[in-house]
Amino acid sequence: MAKVNGMEWSTLTSELELVLAAFENDQILILQRRGTGRYVQLFVNRPGSLHIEASSNNYLTPEYVLTEQNEASLRALGWTPPSQGRAPNYSTDLKGPRATAQAAALTVRTLSEVLGTGSPADLEYDAFEAKGGPMTLPPLKLERMKRQSRT
Repeated sequence: MAKVNGMEWSTLTSELELVLAAFENDQILILQRRGTGRYVQLFVNRPGSLHIEASSNNYLTPEYVLTEQNEASLRALGWTPPSQGRAPNYSTDLKGPRATAQAAALTVRTLSEVLGTGSPADLEYDAFEAKGGPMTLPPLKLERMKRQSRT
């Protein structure tokens, strides 16, 4: 895997697994390919249970829409396609003792193999409580997104 700015994808996978293992209920992490709107969002809804979403064309601007190949790759990785009225993004739910490891691996594969992220240096993140309070994730050595008002 590519090494840029001292971080490899495998390092990001390990850091992400540590972060997710420490997450509590109703905490959200978004990893986004900078400037594109392409992202993976992870939501801990109870211990050992993660809901994960990957951006779909429902929210992407024309220059960053997913190709048919991208969409086929997402399905091949196990993502459930968006559906009218249920889920506007690709999604999956992971449960059990390996959920955080599986989520970290799926997130990194999705960002690097499907969403066109060249290296971890191309990512930015946001982390917050579902109620809106920001969180700091020291083990995650990525740039933080410019936070927009959630009103």
